[in-house]
Amino acid sequence: MKGPTPLIRQRGKRLELWGVRFTPFPLPKLIEELRDRLRAGERGIVIFTPDARAFSLAILRKDLRVLLNEAEYVVCDGVGVSLAARAFGARLPRVAGVDLAWELCRMAAEEGLSVYLLGARPEEVKKGGDGAHRGFSGATFGGPPSRLLPRCRPGGGDQGPLPGSFVRGHGFP
Repeated sequence: MKGPTPLIRQRGKRLELWGVRFTPFPLPKLIEELRDRLRAGERGIVIFTPDARAFSLAILRKDLRVLLNEAEYVVCDGVGVSLAARAFGARLPRVAGVDLAWELCRMAAEEGLSVYLLGARPEEVKKGGDGAHRGFSGATFGGPPSRLLPRCRPGGGDQGPLPGSFVRGHGFP
């Protein structure tokens, strides 16, 4: 007879907490790993930064839990989630989504990569890209009005190469 699933357990590089598999990397380690993968030509790397609300929803909703667990990286954006892991004796560093986005933009500028701003209205994408470009002049920013991920290419439609990074910062479903 199989016993109950533990509330927290190590699964390879991941730390599973109530069925959600987190990547327990601090921000500098995450950025270095992403830099290495992007330098190697990888694209389409999926990163989620669930906070306590998103984590709670994923515990309750299998579809959200599956979505998170299919991502390459799931980093903790909620101090409450980090404290919950600590209560069970595990270390789960907090990586705020806004800090991650900032560091991704910095890395894109250093590496000459593009950053794709997904999910906002066209005027917000332009405003965000213009502001970010002033701070990160080595990066290229873009994003079409389409919100459909399969059609995400600089300038819209299917033309152009995939960007080096996607930034989606409009909360959790």
